[in-house]
This record gives sequence, C-alpha cells and structure tokens, in this order.
Amino acid sequence: MAGGQYINWLADVYRDTIIPYSKTWNQQFAAQIQTRLPPEVRDMIYHHLWNIDPRRSFPNTIARSQIRSSRDHTEFTWDSDTITLYPSLAGFARSTVRGDKNDIRQLCERSFLPHYICEEYVGPTTATEVVLSMYKAFGTAGFLLCQSHRIERVLTEDCFDVGLDPLSAIRQLTVHCKMDRYRTPPPKHPLFFGCNHKISELAYVRKKALKADFGPLLDVKKKSGFKLHILLIQRVVRIDVLAEFIETLSEIYEAFCKNGACVTVSWTYRGHWHPNQMIPDEDLVIKDITTFFDMPREVWAYNMSRFLQKVKRCILPRHWRIDWELTDSEIPANPSKFWISKMVHDMWYSSENEFTTDDEDDSDESGEDSADDDDNGSDVDGRAQSTLCP
Repeated sequence: MAGGQYINWLADVYRDTIIPYSKTWNQQFAAQIQTRLPPEVRDMIYHHLWNIDPRRSFPNTIARSQIRSSRDHTEFTWDSDTITLYPSLAGFARSTVRGDKNDIRQLCERSFLPHYICEEYVGPTTATEVVLSMYKAFGTAGFLLCQSHRIERVLTEDCFDVGLDPLSAIRQLTVHCKMDRYRTPPPKHPLFFGCNHKISELAYVRKKALKADFGPLLDVKKKSGFKLHILLIQRVVRIDVLAEFIETLSEIYEAFCKNGACVTVSWTYRGHWHPNQMIPDEDLVIKDITTFFDMPREVWAYNMSRFLQKVKRCILPRHWRIDWELTDSEIPANPSKFWISKMVHDMWYSSENEFTTDDEDDSDESGEDSADDDDNGSDVDGRAQSTLCP
C-alpha cells in the first residue's frame, strides 16, 4: 500500500471505526457516572479535568508543537495543562472563537477540543455539568477574561452549545477595557476661525458606547459573591478621560458593590510596543483605582496626578498630556465659540492618532485572542499591582 493510500485508509478507519466506538464507549461510561455517582462525587471528578495554569505563555504555539510531536513520533516534554492541550477552550470561553454544535463536534473529533464537553460523546447532562465545572475552574484560576466589547457575548452565548446559561455559570470575570476604543473621534479638519463646534462636543468619551458594552454586567442575577475586575488600559495619559470613564462606570460599580460583589478596578499605561511583544517590566505602570469611585473627583485626581508624576519617566513624552488639561477655574463662564472650538481640537494631538492599542489587537486577532487578552506573563491580568518602574 502506497503512502498516500495508507494515509487515506487510516483516515477512513479513524472516521468510520474509532470515532463511533469512542462515542459509544464514552456515552455508556457517562451514563454509569450519572447513575451510580452522586453530584458531589461527579463534581470532584470534573475538577480534575481542568489543570489550568494561567501563567502559560503562548498556549497555541505550545499545543501545536505537542500535537505535531505526537503525529511525527518525536519527543515533546511539557507539564500537563488543559489550556496547553486545548487552546481553543479559552477562545470559546472568551468568545473570540465561535462555532455551532457541528463545529464543536468536528473540533472534538480532531482533538482540538476535549471530547467530554461534547454531548455526542458523553450525553447532554454530563456535557453540561463538565462545562459548568470548566467555568468554575476558569474563574478560580483568573483565566476567564475578555475585552469590554465582548462582555455580552461571553455572558449570554452558550459557546459550547450544551444548554448552559453562562450568565448564571460565570462567577468571576476580568474585563480588559481599551480606553482608546471609546474616545470621541477627532475633528476631521484643522482649527480655523470659522469653526463652529458646540460645548457638547467637549466630551472625551463616547459614553453611550461604553455603557452599552458594560451594560450586560447588570443582568447578572446573583451579584453577591461575584468577583469582577476591570482593567482600564490607556495610552495617551489624560486624567479628564479617566474621569469620564469613572463617571460612566460608576453605575456598574455601585450595582455590584451594593449587592455584595467584589469589584476591583485598575488603571495601566500601555506604551507603543511591537505587536506580540511582551510589555517590558521597566515600563509597566499599574495602579489600583478602586477607591477613586468613592472619592470626589478633585481628591482622586490629585492622588492620580501625584502617582503619575512619580512614574513620569516610564511614560513616553508624546503620551503625557497631564500638563495640558484645564482646571475648572480656568474655564470661562461664557466661553466664546472660538474658545470652544479650540478646546475641541485640543482634545486630540497628533501623537494620539498613532497606532492605538485597539489597532494592535485588531491587526493580530485573526479570530483568536490577541496578545493583550492572553495572560502572557506581562502581569497585567486580573490583579492590580504597584508600578514596576525603577
């Protein structure tokens, strides 16, 4: 039998014999588990299916190397890790990869997803229980994170198509919010005396879009005990922009805190690095700003200014816009049209039109998590830290 014929024969055997046998055996085994073991024991078993280490770097690369080594009969040594073996799990849970029941089945047959999340292998009851345990494990490991514009999909879509409501299953979530995404667009023309901008255009943030993306969080029915972490990522450092974010997100913060949830909010500066490049430790600036939501603006703005002055050497000069912001006392009572127009144009500088954090992610996503969504050792994940600037 020639090489090509052998490969085709092997593929036929796998499709026509091995997969049907695997489904039959696993369905019988899952039925016995459901019949003979109580829910508490089943939960203990499911717990051991998820060996998650969120510090793994570049899980897709590791998994592909491992799969390739098994096919080529070469040695590849790596500690057992669920995300390493099945990197698509994170993509589905974070809603960066989407598919229907047929896609799930095919991915399980090709070993890109574990077979025990597919009801064709283990039945609908066991598959639902397994996926629920996965959400618990992801939450405990701090591995369940998403970008702010994907919150609704993560909380509402039954991504593994097992009849599970993620809104009730998810109890811990980290949201990465790129502040660039919500900035109001800059004027399309240069400043001139004929400009006729209105005072309503002095908003830095598209608040309706920000509220729309974070709004699905309010649909979480059981907020008590829920752990929510929001990471605000900013490139051009403007306290006025941060102020509008805090004002807009206050509704989310108050709704969760009032109902017994644990909410933390962190702010971090993101300089301009090459896509897929890890953030240099010496440039990592991050601050816990949770208490800012309970402070008057003038108090937290003063504290933030002092913090930023201490880490100013870690921020690129073209991203420093603190000294250009006006205080309330500097705003005239009856501003002229030209003054308003000048303020509207001053909200954007040429450096703010550079390659943004959003552009970096969009250029590298290709249907999978971007570098910023992955916990790739940069330490900017769900945990607030002090600045690492020397």
